[in-house]
Amino acid sequence: MKGQPMKMMIATLAGGVVFSCVCAVSNHAQDSFASTGKEASTHAGGQQVTGGVPARLMRFPAVSERQIAFVYGGDIWIAPKTGGTAHRLTTAKGDEMLPRFSPNGKELAFSANYDGNMDVYTLPCEGGEVKRLTYHPGTDATVGWHPGGERVLFYSNRAMTFGYGDQLFMVPRSGGNPERLPMPYADFASWSPDASKIAYVPMSRDFRNWKRYRGGQTPDIWLYDLKEDAYQQLSDVHANHGQPMWHGDSLYFISDRDENKRSNIWRHDFATGATRQVTFFKDFDVNFPSLGPAEIVFEAGGTLYLLNLEREELDSVNITIVTDEAALRPRKMSTAALVSSMSLAPGAKQALLEARGDIHTVSVEHGYSHNLTQTSGVAERYPSCSPDGKSVAYWSDASGEYELMLRSLDNGEARQLTTLGAGFRYQPQWSPDGKLLVFVEGTGALQLYNLDTGELRQVDQLSSCGHGELEGMKVTWTSDSSWFAYARDVDNRHFAVFLYDVKNGISHQVTSGFYSCASPVFDPENKYLLYLSDRNYERVYSSFENAWVYTNTTKIILTPLSASTPSPFLPENDLPMPEKPDAPPKDENAEPKEDADKRGGLWGLSWLFLSQDSQEQPKAAPIKSVSIDLEGFESRGIVLPLAGGSYHSLSWSGESILYIKPPRSGALPSEASSLCMFDLKEKKEHVVFSPVSSYDVDVKSRTILAAIRSPMSPARYVTLPLQPGAMVKNDISPDTISAVIDPRSEWKQILRDAWRIERDGFYDPNMHGVDWQAMYDKYSALLEHAASRSDVNYLLGELLGELNASHTYRGYGDVEQPLSVGVGMLGCDYTLENGAYRITNIIRPAGWELEHRSPLVEPGVNVKEGDYLLEVNGVAVDSEREVYAAFQGLAGKVACLTVNDKPDAEGARRVLVRLLPSENYLRYLSGVEAKRQLVEKLSNSRIGYIHTSNTSNGGQVSLFSNYHAQWNKEALLIDDRFNGGGEVNDLMSNLLDRKLVHRWAVRNGKDWTYPSIVHDGPKAMLINDRAGSGGDAFPCYFRISGLGPLIGTTTWGGLIGINSAPRLIDGGFVSVPNFAFYTKDGRWDVENIGVHPDIEVIDDPNLCKDGGDPQLERGVSYLLDELSKLKEAPACRPKYEDRSK
Repeated sequence: MKGQPMKMMIATLAGGVVFSCVCAVSNHAQDSFASTGKEASTHAGGQQVTGGVPARLMRFPAVSERQIAFVYGGDIWIAPKTGGTAHRLTTAKGDEMLPRFSPNGKELAFSANYDGNMDVYTLPCEGGEVKRLTYHPGTDATVGWHPGGERVLFYSNRAMTFGYGDQLFMVPRSGGNPERLPMPYADFASWSPDASKIAYVPMSRDFRNWKRYRGGQTPDIWLYDLKEDAYQQLSDVHANHGQPMWHGDSLYFISDRDENKRSNIWRHDFATGATRQVTFFKDFDVNFPSLGPAEIVFEAGGTLYLLNLEREELDSVNITIVTDEAALRPRKMSTAALVSSMSLAPGAKQALLEARGDIHTVSVEHGYSHNLTQTSGVAERYPSCSPDGKSVAYWSDASGEYELMLRSLDNGEARQLTTLGAGFRYQPQWSPDGKLLVFVEGTGALQLYNLDTGELRQVDQLSSCGHGELEGMKVTWTSDSSWFAYARDVDNRHFAVFLYDVKNGISHQVTSGFYSCASPVFDPENKYLLYLSDRNYERVYSSFENAWVYTNTTKIILTPLSASTPSPFLPENDLPMPEKPDAPPKDENAEPKEDADKRGGLWGLSWLFLSQDSQEQPKAAPIKSVSIDLEGFESRGIVLPLAGGSYHSLSWSGESILYIKPPRSGALPSEASSLCMFDLKEKKEHVVFSPVSSYDVDVKSRTILAAIRSPMSPARYVTLPLQPGAMVKNDISPDTISAVIDPRSEWKQILRDAWRIERDGFYDPNMHGVDWQAMYDKYSALLEHAASRSDVNYLLGELLGELNASHTYRGYGDVEQPLSVGVGMLGCDYTLENGAYRITNIIRPAGWELEHRSPLVEPGVNVKEGDYLLEVNGVAVDSEREVYAAFQGLAGKVACLTVNDKPDAEGARRVLVRLLPSENYLRYLSGVEAKRQLVEKLSNSRIGYIHTSNTSNGGQVSLFSNYHAQWNKEALLIDDRFNGGGEVNDLMSNLLDRKLVHRWAVRNGKDWTYPSIVHDGPKAMLINDRAGSGGDAFPCYFRISGLGPLIGTTTWGGLIGINSAPRLIDGGFVSVPNFAFYTKDGRWDVENIGVHPDIEVIDDPNLCKDGGDPQLERGVSYLLDELSKLKEAPACRPKYEDRSK
């Protein structure tokens, strides 16, 4: 090959894996990459590379006249443009992003978290001290430089007052107050060479995991003329567009408008108006291209490419990284924060737990631990200790799929019990004799495994349970291992209790399903079955109208297994009973009755409670065969005398029943769940311990293991004696839990696990027609080049994106955690005037929003618009830096402000305020109030206005409260724009769909309507591309109900929903779209389409200046027109009747 030009050959392996190598010129390259027919060459910079690591997965590249900058392993590196050895420039914790060269190529602007938030920084290209330019608590994402080189362009949501999105700002390279550009919404952008115009996208989809998307949110490219203050839409093809790059008289951008729907680079010629494709990648997308003086650099398939704009030739760039690969070294580390379950081993001397894919035992008393599996790169899940304490059953994916394993706790030997193949499985549950295991699969198949014979028998099939229900499913055994009980869903979507006869292989439904019944538990003496039943219809009236809900529905039911077993709640006879005449003669050698009572007690199982340390252990009585009277089973049930609640986690403890009792619905947030016991002998409830989230109990040692969980910290595990009012005996610290983590092995398992989780849980078993195995092969081939856990998340996102589905999310895991610093906020806007920061606008929501307001408007705080902010806590506010620099670390804290009506200290005053941790919601409320006032003005107060920001609690409360405040308006305009979704329910549309039934005449005052709160006039709904998920469903239901027209633009189009899914072993996650919308007549709809408007109104930025809102204005116009068409006046009270005759 010596002397030959070096070119890049592209080869496609089985499954579509693309790799590159340096070789002689090959014609195979032209079809995949260059529109000119010329091959993609490989630069090595004329240098012989003698060391270092060949780099792939380089992200966010930028190019100058001489160099390329990129992010690798979360840090920014720089290398010669022609390739070769790269040098690291940044080392901040977390991930840096979006480096951009200054026009002279001497500086880089980028986004990073050095100081507690994602801000914009600059750095000399030869290295040196970073300079911080922004200080706001929100994310500031670098976009580029102004052509003059003195200002940096970035986008941020810091000033949004309605909906969600970003806007463009410029900040001086020396620091100072950022200036907002006029565009209502904007993300990535590019200046024209003379800086008179800017091309931008109102919303970027570059970070979304949804390839080939065609819903309402496909972004277009717009041009803004700064001199003319005018906007022009450049792209009008229904496809995704992004990353505009203005070069000469052409605009380059990425789009997936070709037949393969892969993102490629396209070129628009301003002179001719023609648009054509430049690159032709088929297997990978072009990601985050960036414009330099003469080239565009981008990443595709983990490789960097340079596109020469004069010749339109494509060159790959070989980069070598000189690094110690510290993030890839195996290391021993604590896994205490990733304990996912803990249970007591028999005898309560040891606890068994799962943490980061390994199984451990921990000494309850002494705290030392032992890692039983020690398999980084293999996931072991759901450990379960055998009744004799000698073995542990669990699931392992060492084979490539989750198979049942059995490990001896004596010698550590493990053997694989099953060869089930594809699928996810849950907790194996032992029979008391240790010969059988029951488990449920992700498909809902309930399986019984015989350890002696290896036989696997399907017992039942659950029909519509998700991950959460399957993970929490428990079975309960009779002591002779002949029966087990479980609950599953039935046709009316209630749950019913089933008893499985192991010998005969028959399952019997023993509760009808009229009430939902679950969580069955046999008592140790085989006399009773406990279960939970939702049967307590405790009506709670609304404070607002004649409506109610049913809360605290759960009761505990005790059912005798035998029809002859008396109820423990029968009246007791306190009178002395005569001695029976045929009583047998007294045995002088018989054991004293009090000793027998101690041993037997009510259940005859008090021997189980004897200390393990006792010198003499009584022998267990022979296990009797259990017989259950199935006929009339449900009707024998006895309701325990407890108030209705939300009980869960039933178990037995000899003479008592254990359960967790959450606070009753409507309780104060400070109230916690308690572990309670109901003593059947005393007929009384006792609190054992509080707070508690879950527990396990070892009856023989009378020991409870309780978990105490809080949202922001790892679970705390404690042991308690089994008694009322128990105090903590041992605090089981998982700090001793550790494992040797091999990142490369673990990342392979994570990618494989995520791929399997989608394969087994995605609603469409055909995976939308995608060759899912080929996708795994393609992205797993890139995994070997990952340099950080964030790289793994990137590949997970690319993998999930291939499904072409909404709600494909991934995140977290063992990523590097940067510093987090809260920034105090005053709820106002500033300008820099006369060398000082001046308060120009105090953000004000509606007057009735007393819970949300700026600290500056609190009564007694003497600050007004126009005042200058001079000091914060006695430190002068630096006008050379952004104003938020003065509030670092002060979120939620009290601060002393020095203010004045002029920019100097003479006559200044000091005020104390408590700073806000965020002003986003305050800005949102002020934006909503501005819209409401605009509707009031345009309609002369005839039309009410309601905005729903989501379909979760906030949006539901907003709809309900605003409906009650404005139901008496003649018409209602419902604003679904920017609805971020949440829940999918019909309650929101049902509220709007109320119909007036009649009126009530009253002697005094206004007549009543029925329903008491009902709006019977015209309605319309505003929609746009940023309304999605529940924000898609709400207008869809609005249309189905015939409530009025939809006005605006097509919604996002994301109605394949998600529930919970198995977590990844390092705490990361992938979401699984597992239920999809289709119509009554059997059509897939909305997903990847959106909800189309009846009246289309583009949110034209030319019409949005000075607070204009063309969609809202059209909605008001429509409703006023509808009001003018109403011919029938509201019904008047009829003339009073004469009933004297």
